[in-house]
Amino acid sequence: MRKFWHFKGGRGELFRNAGLVASGTLIAQAVNFVGYAVSTRFLSPSEFGVFAAHVAISSPLAILATGRYEAVFLRANSHSRIINLLALCVCCSIVFSLVVVGVISFSFEFFEFLSKFNLYALFVLIIGQSLLNIFTQLANFNHQYRAIGFARVAGAFLTQFAVILMAINGGGANSLSFGLALGMLTSVAFLLRGNCGWMKDNIRFISVSRSRGVGRRYRDLAIFNAPQALASAFQDTFAIAIITVQFGPSAAGLYALNNRLLRAPISIFAESIGRVLQRYFSDLGSLNAVSRVRERRRSLNEAVVGAAALGFVLFGIAWALGPAVADYLFSDQWSELGGLIRAAAPYYGAHLAAATLIAIPVAAGAKYRLLSIFGVFGSALYVASFGLAGLLTANIVGAFHFVSAIMAGYFLMLIFYIYRITRARIGAVN
Repeated sequence: MRKFWHFKGGRGELFRNAGLVASGTLIAQAVNFVGYAVSTRFLSPSEFGVFAAHVAISSPLAILATGRYEAVFLRANSHSRIINLLALCVCCSIVFSLVVVGVISFSFEFFEFLSKFNLYALFVLIIGQSLLNIFTQLANFNHQYRAIGFARVAGAFLTQFAVILMAINGGGANSLSFGLALGMLTSVAFLLRGNCGWMKDNIRFISVSRSRGVGRRYRDLAIFNAPQALASAFQDTFAIAIITVQFGPSAAGLYALNNRLLRAPISIFAESIGRVLQRYFSDLGSLNAVSRVRERRRSLNEAVVGAAALGFVLFGIAWALGPAVADYLFSDQWSELGGLIRAAAPYYGAHLAAATLIAIPVAAGAKYRLLSIFGVFGSALYVASFGLAGLLTANIVGAFHFVSAIMAGYFLMLIFYIYRITRARIGAVN
């Protein structure tokens, strides 16, 4: 009997698609690593802390801007529905960004903590992140995996070029914000180029009534995705606030650089691979007459083992090489960065494995509400761990040792839950 992986063109197609996205992400990460190694010679940890605050504010707003309707693209099995969801997301993103910036600009007395924030940077960050989320999902729907990989690399090159150029000229934290936003918009341009033909073919289906209809039709799935995504975004907002209060702005800068170098790309990498897996597991119901339950479960076992292997490899690399590489590439004012990378290694490994698998149970038709609660609980646990670590430890490295141990245990528990509910769903489909 053919195995599950063979239904969409074979096991080779799965690894080819995953490889295109993963290789682009890894190259982009290498570019970012070298770029930040250069720019941090002109930027202090405290300036990186200000940049972290910029991103911590804009990330949740970018999620609210679209209502997470872009996450529904892979579940809407009609080109007419997809193009109307696309129009809904883009319009909501632009309008929401303008409203947020307008409210803040006319209410500075109520937003004193943003008094030094560049409103243009805020607007472009919100627009850039929301559009990147939208068109990455569209590219995944249209199997534009090569475009996703190229977009990651092009965005990283332009981000680092702009950051270094503005940092040399004294741009400070705003150089990081504008550079990141410029890189996002560059990635969006590459994704648009790859999907222009599809958009031209389907633009005739767009109408206000259809957009409202698909918005109502997929409201439950959007509501499922939004709290989980918002909790993930807000966890950094609160974590940065706690770190700044307990350890100072320089520690917040170390945390921010650590996130930009490792955690953010890990999340992007895992989400990209997860989307490829989602394309295969979403057709699980068609296997009734073709494959036995044991064969389908074997495919699930392979996905879990592969994700666990990725996580273990990342843990080993971060633990063994992180401190030496950080000490070699970064200046003396970033001397604690290597210790922070090693402290976070268990968290990174477990996070990669869990984030890669998170889309599988939903694609297989399993109940997703409890999974959403798991995600919100994990974000709350992350913030609470930092709050407790501030009382028990004296520096950011010690705090991350504590947080990493707790979160690694949480992610292992989440992987077990994902495996259990997906395995049960596979049995129910038979």
